[in-house]
Formats: sequence, C-alpha cells, structure tokens
Amino acid sequence: MRKVLATALVAAVLVVLFASAQGTAALWRAEGTINAGVVTTGVWGLLASSGGDKPVPNFEFASLDTSNMVPGQFVQAPLTLSNANAKPVTYDLAGLGPAIGAGQGPDSEFAHSISVRLTKIADPTACLAQETIGGNLEYQGGIDSGATFINGPRTLSAAGTAGEAEMFCVRVMVNANMSVSASGGQIQLVLNFAGAEQ
Repeated sequence: MRKVLATALVAAVLVVLFASAQGTAALWRAEGTINAGVVTTGVWGLLASSGGDKPVPNFEFASLDTSNMVPGQFVQAPLTLSNANAKPVTYDLAGLGPAIGAGQGPDSEFAHSISVRLTKIADPTACLAQETIGGNLEYQGGIDSGATFINGPRTLSAAGTAGEAEMFCVRVMVNANMSVSASGGQIQLVLNFAGAEQ
C-alpha cells in the first residue's frame, strides 16, 4: 500500500510540474513592434480596407498613424469592412487588444491610457484628421479583449449587392491624464471582427 501511495504521489508531482511548464510558455515568446494597427477579420469573407487600399482579411491600418501621440491627442481614419461572400454575413467586433503592453512598464501603462471609438459613417470625409465625427457610435472604450459593438452584431449583404460594405471612423485617443510612467510606451492595436454567413 505504501509503494502504491508513493507512486501516486510522484505521478501527481510530475503532472503539476508538467502543467506549470505549459502555463509559462507565453513568457518565452517575443513579438516585433510596428507602428500601424492591424485589423483581423479572419478568412470567412469579411474584408477590411481604408481609402484606396485593396480589401484583405488581415489589413495593416497604416493610415491610422499613432506614432508620437501626446496626452489629450487623437488620430482617426476611415475603415471599410466588406463582404466577399455570395451570401450575407453577420459580424461583430470581437475584441480590441494590444500585441505589446501586456506586462509591466511603459508599454502596459500606455495601453491602459488608450481609448478607442468606432463610429459608423457614410463618407470617408466625415473622418478627416481632427474632425468632429457625426454618425452612429458603435464602440467606445479602452483596450478590451471582450469588446463588442454597442448595438450588437451587424449584417452585410452578399458581395456585389447594395449593403455589401460599411464604413467606420476609427479614433484612437490618448487620455489627457496619462501617467508619466507611460512615456515611451508602444502598442500595436489590433481590432478583431468575427462572424458567419447567414
């Protein structure tokens, strides 16, 4: 009986050690920094673009230049989401997150000082730099992996039909009361969208 108990105890310790090692795998990863944010829509047919850019599933949002922002300042740029499917799609915002800034230090402080606003607009000129935005507010808040549209999931018509695309003004703001400890912080803002064909 004692030998069986000792074997079970050793097996339990090995399971705990193995599980602990699996839990720290994220600590060994590294990511590079880019200035532009990324809009990820997946491969199910929702495409993203801005201005004259070609619509793609993973869109690098270069026109939303957040470099050299100071407290109280914001930048904004239009983002078009379009349906490439032969059937309508329903989609929702599926989180906002930084690729950098998850730990301690300036990156984390800076990530916590950012606010994001998505407003539905009809014309890209409604989203010119430093303009007041008119339209339906669809999201306002900080970086949040659980962020969703305020008014719930949205629907786009089948590709090639009216209503196959819609445009948002994406505004990124640095809080006016940002901590000095956030100086020099960097993030790569990632906007995720998820959905399905109807």
